[in-house]
Amino acid sequence: MRMLCRVLLAISASAYAGAVANGRALAPLGQSAGAAQSNQKPSLQGQQGQQGQPAQPSPAAVGTVSTPEERQAYQDLVSEATAGLDPDRVISLAQDYEKKYPNSSMLSFVYMFEASAYEGKNDFAKLVDAAEKSLKLNADNLASLMMLASVLPLPQVTRGTDLEKQKKLDEAEADAKHALELIDQDKVPRQPNETDDAYKKRKNAIASEPHASLGMVHLQRATMGLGGLDPEELNKAAQEFKQSVEMTDRPQPEHYYRLGEVYKHQKKVDDAIAAFSKASELAQGTPLQQFADTQIEELKKSQTQAKPAGTH
Repeated sequence: MRMLCRVLLAISASAYAGAVANGRALAPLGQSAGAAQSNQKPSLQGQQGQQGQPAQPSPAAVGTVSTPEERQAYQDLVSEATAGLDPDRVISLAQDYEKKYPNSSMLSFVYMFEASAYEGKNDFAKLVDAAEKSLKLNADNLASLMMLASVLPLPQVTRGTDLEKQKKLDEAEADAKHALELIDQDKVPRQPNETDDAYKKRKNAIASEPHASLGMVHLQRATMGLGGLDPEELNKAAQEFKQSVEMTDRPQPEHYYRLGEVYKHQKKVDDAIAAFSKASELAQGTPLQQFADTQIEELKKSQTQAKPAGTH
């Protein structure tokens, strides 16, 4: 799965694993610790803790672990999932947990890990199913929101009728926007001794993913019109992809590649070459570098052919 989302999973998981080990409840994103202890359902809009203090963030579900066996099963899943080496093992552990503890307060988190494992296997249909189960239990599960928002707009996922495609794009847009709301509300778990500046940079790096997801939503919508590419949707796509790569010190090469595609559609050849060049630079040694280099070669060839005879 994408590195940023994986880092988010690891941070959230370690925070919740510590709470589990100590036998205490930990509130989900947007909910107060007091609400978690009283077993109230999480609020989509978010609440505050006691005396107006921000709630401790975590995308885990509400409650405590009931038995040592359940605690160990969850910690085994956390260890395997954050290692990221064997997605089949993660799926097996998650499904065993679901069968043994169907009423567990941590199922939103378990489904989240299962979804991340399916992403590692490029099984997007099962990823969507697991992530949606996670969100039904906790609508503020940030990692699940980000995974759904990134996968639903992909061409291989949006196949079907225009109505089915639009439904998936609408869901992806809503998930991405809600993820950005949570990030803006400082719902990303802080790391120990993290400075405000470091926390802001890390939040921006995480937020770059939902912005790229929104860019993909608009790029897909731009292709759905009967009269050719929709220039307004292309402009929105360019804005989102541009924001995604500019707001972080470590932009993802695929986001530059998609930005290059948008510029290519807009006939902005120089901008497209610059974006594809950046994608190639960041994706050295990968298939994406080859795709980007091919795009650059084709665009430069088109520039040469378009020049009037006798010019250099």
